[in-house]
Amino acid sequence: FVSYTGDALDIKTPLLRSITRLSDAATKFMHLTGNTDVEFVQTNCGPEQEYFLVDKAFYYQRPDLIMTGRTLFGSLTARNQQLDDHYFGTIPSRVEKFMQELEIELYRVGIPAKTRHNEVAPGQFELAPIFEDANIAADHNQLTMALIKKVAEKHDFVALLHEKPFAGINGSGKHLNWSMSDNLGRNLLEPGPKPHQNNRFLAVTAMVCEAVHRHADVIRGSVASHGNDHRLGANEAPPSIISVFLGETIERIFDAVREGASFDSKGEKFLDMGAEQLGRLTKDNTDRNRTSPFAFTGNRFEFRAVGSSATIGFPLTIVNAAVTELLVESNILIEADLKAGKSIDEALENLTRKWVKSSEKVIFSGDGYSDEWVKEAAKRGLPNLRTSADAFAVFDDVSKTKFLTETGVFTESEIQTRYNVAIERYNQLREIEFQTQIRMIEQHVIPHVVKYKSELVSVINGQKSAGVEGHVEKELLKRINFSAESLYSVTGELRGKLEETFAKEDKACSFSCATELLPLSQKAADLCNEIEEITPDKVWQLPTYLDMLFVR
Repeated sequence: FVSYTGDALDIKTPLLRSITRLSDAATKFMHLTGNTDVEFVQTNCGPEQEYFLVDKAFYYQRPDLIMTGRTLFGSLTARNQQLDDHYFGTIPSRVEKFMQELEIELYRVGIPAKTRHNEVAPGQFELAPIFEDANIAADHNQLTMALIKKVAEKHDFVALLHEKPFAGINGSGKHLNWSMSDNLGRNLLEPGPKPHQNNRFLAVTAMVCEAVHRHADVIRGSVASHGNDHRLGANEAPPSIISVFLGETIERIFDAVREGASFDSKGEKFLDMGAEQLGRLTKDNTDRNRTSPFAFTGNRFEFRAVGSSATIGFPLTIVNAAVTELLVESNILIEADLKAGKSIDEALENLTRKWVKSSEKVIFSGDGYSDEWVKEAAKRGLPNLRTSADAFAVFDDVSKTKFLTETGVFTESEIQTRYNVAIERYNQLREIEFQTQIRMIEQHVIPHVVKYKSELVSVINGQKSAGVEGHVEKELLKRINFSAESLYSVTGELRGKLEETFAKEDKACSFSCATELLPLSQKAADLCNEIEEITPDKVWQLPTYLDMLFVR
């Protein structure tokens, strides 16, 4: 989809460009390292897809789900995900029937669905495909999202792909598993049995680390959205600080490379299960840090910050372009070393050492959710773009996006177009959320409060005429009246700021939405939740979290 003047307006065209540019640079790299039989290098992708299922009857009673894809308020149930009983439990039979039909429909259009399982939050599930060429994987993920919604309807469900449909429990993402392989099937990120001796693997891994280090802000911007703002940094999702996790073995090898020391291979570690009947299992040394947004997981990198509703083509394009830049620079360095009479192994060792030293600050194996990491990341100079308004601004900075134009993946006008569209879309979606919340408060919450207050007043007056003190009823009336008065005040403030905010130009409007209106909206949501917890079910007629997440 291109403009009259030839600018790419779609996601597909830049993705194809990035795949071609990366293939050219990676093929040259393979030739320089002695693999002259390589004709091309392809980018591979396996995007996992998380989603929620809600009964159709409940969905159509929640205006916020219909209008925005998420609940704008709702009191969390006492038991939600803390026992992990949904995650480790069997798939509910009604859901399993949906999944079985979904897989048949996916296979019919050539999508290799591989796994299905419950996810952590109640009502949350996941589907994952087999790795494919990145271009095909991007198309297939779009079809997958459409089919999930279509098949869910047939089973009287509505599938929610929003990143955070329910506050207080896990949101949904799609881990973007990314790797490179040549036309003969060799994975450039395969460490082999002795990774410390695999110079090509170490060099490629170091390049990826440096690519993330250089362009962490743009990589963060590639997954920015109004929905992902509610998810990133929560307990199930990576933080907004982009860092790389390598695993114990690779990190130790890189430490040795950085210090110019020899790596001491201590041999494989095995899990001692203490039962002779069980096999001797090799201990995994990679995928143990679920708090990392960009993690090495055996023979690929897993970009975990992508939102569940996102089109994966854009973050794929950004990662491809960032790695392409490093491959081009690395090829020049290798050629210089070879010209100087060094062996290819020496050239690769020099290259690995250079990028390992350069990218040291972005490598982190600790708890990405901790306050200590936020402070440590600031000391390291790593960007922390907390909101989409912060992240989108990166695309308005030519110095940040220069690598995208230099690699030929985007033109400057194409980047600016995407920035303008992203900001406008963010503002429009936020406005829809704020207007929907105000309307629900005025048409649902306040009338429920008034009805319950009148019932309490009637009981209190009846007891008074009978000479009975209604202490409980009076206390309830005071509590709900205070919450209602506070809610009405906050809602008025939110309405007043709306007109003022959306009169601003788009960039300023986005920052006001993120820093002023969202906190007010959350304050209103908290007050709605207080009222819901006090109000009897027969009065509170909106479906609750208990209804939507546990009643099937």
